[in-house]
Amino acid sequence: MSPRSGRDQWHRGLKREVPHTAVLSHRNLIRCVFAALWILTSCKTPVLAPTAKKNTSQLHEFRRLKPGHVEAIQGFELNAIERLGGDPVEYRATDEYYQWQQDYPVPHLNVVFPSLTAEQFKALKGVYGFGLSRVKYKAGEAYTLADFLMPFMQATLNHEFEPEVQEDYTRIASNCWGTGYEIVRTSIGNAGTGDLSGSAILFYADTAEMQTVLQDNARSQRLGRGRSIEEIYDQALQSTTPIDFGDIFLVLSQAGELEHVLTYVDRDVWFEKVGYAGGSPYRLTTTKDFYHKIQDGRVVEWRRFPRGGLPDPAGLFKTMRYLAAAPGGATRILDEPVAGPLTRREVKFTFDAMGRASLEASAYQPVSENKQ
Repeated sequence: MSPRSGRDQWHRGLKREVPHTAVLSHRNLIRCVFAALWILTSCKTPVLAPTAKKNTSQLHEFRRLKPGHVEAIQGFELNAIERLGGDPVEYRATDEYYQWQQDYPVPHLNVVFPSLTAEQFKALKGVYGFGLSRVKYKAGEAYTLADFLMPFMQATLNHEFEPEVQEDYTRIASNCWGTGYEIVRTSIGNAGTGDLSGSAILFYADTAEMQTVLQDNARSQRLGRGRSIEEIYDQALQSTTPIDFGDIFLVLSQAGELEHVLTYVDRDVWFEKVGYAGGSPYRLTTTKDFYHKIQDGRVVEWRRFPRGGLPDPAGLFKTMRYLAAAPGGATRILDEPVAGPLTRREVKFTFDAMGRASLEASAYQPVSENKQ
């Protein structure tokens, strides 16, 4: 599929049916704007996106997004909670609108647990995040869903990453499938020796090479394949294997080419990196906020990797899909991959007194200030 035809298909995928009598609410208008902007920062579509100026050596830098207004989500349910048993777990969900680098509001899911017993807290740590969360229990403390996720998700949530540019080429970028890869790779170990969850690697692998790895049946098990998320849900109901936290969902084009990767958190709750460009956030989202992407013949593939089932990416990927700096301080994906060792950057996490993970301070500074 050519880059132009791929872009055109994404535009057609945004068509939505609205009754003639309906009036777009503020919420729906924001969703439509976000859907259109997702096109400009998708994982592989070669469109222009803002980054560093040409002929500079601006290096990587995380930015914490600024929260905007909050809207309650009515009728929201966490499916995995039903498996806990015992006393009902109280929680509430909201869409928190964060500002992109371009100042457009983006909905991020937040779930708050205002009061948990010690038993409920322990059970939630087992359901979400592979039990890797280091957050501690304190009676009377309010917790969020993020508190139970693995450190990589906790630390990057509600952040954007500005790609690193050197000598007119973006050599370090973070996108959806690199994020999914790292979730698998760092999903093993407990605090202490052998723990891989205390840091993550940022890299941008070639599309074809990444797809080969993610669809390798020797590395993961394909559990479902369909034209929609709902079709995968139906397949899971008919099997003996339920969809579980950490399962990877691949979105493939009509031609079978990898376009997007999401990580399952709970039914209709996902963790994703929205795209590769600066201003593309790491976020928790619901199916309603990305469902428009799975149209026009696209296929969803449900896969399960063993925990820690992927190696350091530097030893696996031999070509890179660099992003070329363009006039006006924009970038585009090069038409052809570039052979050579994979450029990577390791980012470490810190943990506060309660055990919540965050990016180390140096992640918010240019590399030149980090002395790397």
